[in-house]
Amino acid sequence: MEITTVPVYYLNTVLGALEQRGWDRTELLRDTNFSGDLLAQEKARIPRKEFVRFTRHLAKKLNDESIGLIQQPMKPGTFAMLCHSCVGSETLGRFLGRGSKFFFSSKRPCRFR
Repeated sequence: MEITTVPVYYLNTVLGALEQRGWDRTELLRDTNFSGDLLAQEKARIPRKEFVRFTRHLAKKLNDESIGLIQQPMKPGTFAMLCHSCVGSETLGRFLGRGSKFFFSSKRPCRFR
């Protein structure tokens, strides 16, 4: 089953987390097609492509692939490199080990919020 829409709840959750870190919602929504009326509708859904476009917009604006969801920003390309480093893993344990080593071997460990 292909997911074609995303609950507006997810968009509001990301925006709320960024607002708690000092970002202005209006500034973050600039250059998007999301209206305040749409965001106020609790059960509204947005096209998946628009949500992906928005998260890419945020990653670029924040210079952070994690869009502010982890303590230390992730430089653009970090997630792709992580995936490439784990793609040949024979088992889930090996995959998780490589991923953990990737994130936690740096001087600035990644701490999830």
